[in-house]
Amino acid sequence: MDDTASDDDFTHLRILVLALGEARHFNWWRSEFLSTTGISYLSKLYPRGKFSGAIHAASRAALDLHDMTIGRGNVYHLFRLPGIVEHTFNNMISTQAAELEKIYLPILNDRQSLMEKLSTFIQKKGFYKAGPVQVERQLAAGKMASAYSWAFENNQQIFPYFLL
Repeated sequence: MDDTASDDDFTHLRILVLALGEARHFNWWRSEFLSTTGISYLSKLYPRGKFSGAIHAASRAALDLHDMTIGRGNVYHLFRLPGIVEHTFNNMISTQAAELEKIYLPILNDRQSLMEKLSTFIQKKGFYKAGPVQVERQLAAGKMASAYSWAFENNQQIFPYFLL
């Protein structure tokens, strides 16, 4: 991944961290929407929007944990991006749900496959300490991927954020 992250990078990164952070894998938040069981349950309620519904539901749990740890205001994190990026993310989830489901549904229950996919977004591996960590805005996606990967591998919780 290069230094300039696309909205697409943030979309994939968010889905990966959401899935890995759920109760089935690293238990950062107690939801299980992004699992085959969660998707199956949501398919009964939202047959055409089950995957995007799972992303939005899991995002709420992740957003609450990140906001509680980092705070709100002029800080942004993977689950609270600047307005236009957040809007683009929501549009992508709606318009590309079928493609994203094809990519992620087969690996949602496979921690190793999710971690391998997460590693493709890492610019440079790093060492971090648990808790909030500020990253440069221009390098946010790659640094966030590195930080989350480190946290999952070391059974820690980390909350990368950037300022505008």
